Formats: sequence, structure tokens, C-alpha cells
Amino acid sequence: MLTEQSAPGNGFLAEVCVEWEKAATFSPALNSKQEFPWGDAPPQNHFGNLFENGLWSVAPIGAFPKGQSAYGCQQMIGDVWEWTTSDYTPYPGFKSEFDEYNDKWFVGQKVLRGGSYATPRAHIRTTYRNFFHPEERWMISGFRCAKDK
Repeated sequence: MLTEQSAPGNGFLAEVCVEWEKAATFSPALNSKQEFPWGDAPPQNHFGNLFENGLWSVAPIGAFPKGQSAYGCQQMIGDVWEWTTSDYTPYPGFKSEFDEYNDKWFVGQKVLRGGSYATPRAHIRTTYRNFFHPEERWMISGFRCAKDK
């Protein structure tokens, strides 16, 4: 299971959800949040490896340089859903309009971010939090490590 202790002593950790979102959307130069890693333009083939690209596999790092974030992070959208160490919990004040949506969704699941090569452009957004149990392996997923300074 992915935890903060997954790589003790080497200074690398899997990201928590807010770290992923900051790396994917915040522009230090503009001192503001953007819609996507590359800015506010809608997703296109040259920004990331999504369904419409038809690659059906992970692309080499750097294959979409126009899609990098302001921090220089490559391919934060597409390729694979990225596991975080964050538990999937409701946002403060969340109230569901559906009776079927209850606490069972908020038990033992971790957040994944960024979409995969099977995610259509029309469905991608940096604010979307996917969720699964950590032992599940059927989704197209991987993880990104952050260097602890």
C-alpha cells in the first residue's frame, strides 16, 4: 500500500492531494490558480495523453512539453491516474442530493488525480478526485513522487 513511509530515508514521498493540485494548477509567476497545468486553454492532443490521442499506453516523459505545469512537472494530465496518500473524504460542508451517496464511499479509499490515456478530454479537469481502495489494480494508475527538501 502507498504510504508516506513507502520510501523511508530517501527523501521521496508520494504526494498528498493538495500537493498534487498545487503542482498541477498553481502559477507562481501569476500568483494564481489555473484551470490546467498548461494554463486555462481547454485540453488538446498536444497537452497530454488522453483518450483522443489514441496511444493506449503511457507516453515517454517529456512527450507533451506544452502540457507541463508552471513548476515544470510533466504529464500531470493523462497517461495514468496518479495515486495520492490522501484519504477520500468529503469536502467540508458536503451534502449529497442523492440517497445512494453515503458514507460507504468515504471508507478506506485513496484519492487519484490527473486522468489517464483512457480519459476523454471532455471529462478531464484538475479538480476531479477519483477514488479507489489501494489494493485495487484494475484502473490505469501509477504514482508520482515528490522530493522532500
